[in-house]
Amino acid sequence: MGRIFTLSSKLFGPFILFLVSLCQASDNTQALSLLQRAAELSNIRSAGAVPFRLHARVHADDHRSIDADYLLIWHSPHQWREEISIAKDRAIRIGGTGTVSIKGDSAEARVIRARIGSLNFAAELYVKREQWLGSIKEKKVDGQKMRCFLRMARLSTETQFCLDPVSGLLLRETDSYGPLSNRFSEYQEFKGKQFPRLVTTFQAKKTSAVIEVQDLTQDFTSNSESFEVDAQYKTTEGCEHPTPPSPISVPDPIYPTELTSTTLQEVQVSAVINKNGKLEDIVISHSAGALDTYAMDTFRQWRFVPASCGDLAVPSPFIGSLDFLG
Repeated sequence: MGRIFTLSSKLFGPFILFLVSLCQASDNTQALSLLQRAAELSNIRSAGAVPFRLHARVHADDHRSIDADYLLIWHSPHQWREEISIAKDRAIRIGGTGTVSIKGDSAEARVIRARIGSLNFAAELYVKREQWLGSIKEKKVDGQKMRCFLRMARLSTETQFCLDPVSGLLLRETDSYGPLSNRFSEYQEFKGKQFPRLVTTFQAKKTSAVIEVQDLTQDFTSNSESFEVDAQYKTTEGCEHPTPPSPISVPDPIYPTELTSTTLQEVQVSAVINKNGKLEDIVISHSAGALDTYAMDTFRQWRFVPASCGDLAVPSPFIGSLDFLG
């Protein structure tokens, strides 16, 4: 679980990435080395990592304003607990050995989970086999020197990574869809790693989310009750960092000419990509009125290679949108 997409009827592309893989992903070994180093510098889930608690405040403004408290208790890839509290509602996910259990989930919690994913450096910097990296360019962004390069794929929008040329830390991650940009700042040391305390997300230059890490501490408790599940939870096969889904077929919507408009209209949904690569549990989170029916018909036609843990296909969350224009 944890993989979220933002999609369009015109531009298709995942924007949340996973841990750097040294497979045959790119001929640009220098860029790949920089990406790997950025992951190693900030990945608090690396081999031998200490158990920790991470508490953050998250504000998301994507068609509607959402404020949430986020808590992660992490002991290992097979023992972790995530809580997302929005007003009086609380969504909980618990990771076990080969399983993920969840209760109280909602469309709003999925939005927050999508945003908080930018803090997971073990799930933020990944190059898949069908992707490649471009050449490194020296740039000045907001008056600061950075080393930037693109990650590209046939069915994906381009993603630009910009790193600090001295420390090697990730400073910017910009996807050409939207465009969407994550800015990482206020890095602080934690158990030999450098971790950002502030992540600001911009959608077309407008702030769409802010993550403020309020507390990151070692967890000394050995209370196993935090990781126990009961009948209220829905348990599926899964892992903390599944290999993300890949698109196979994403046809554009077909809708009557009388519904065309010169004004952009968007239908946004949250759903799940099931183990067969189809969307299920589709819920509209932003409506375009009469166009909703045609958007739902289109989403039901989309097909993916599902997320996987090793050779095992697993369900994964999905947030997507279709743009209707002209």
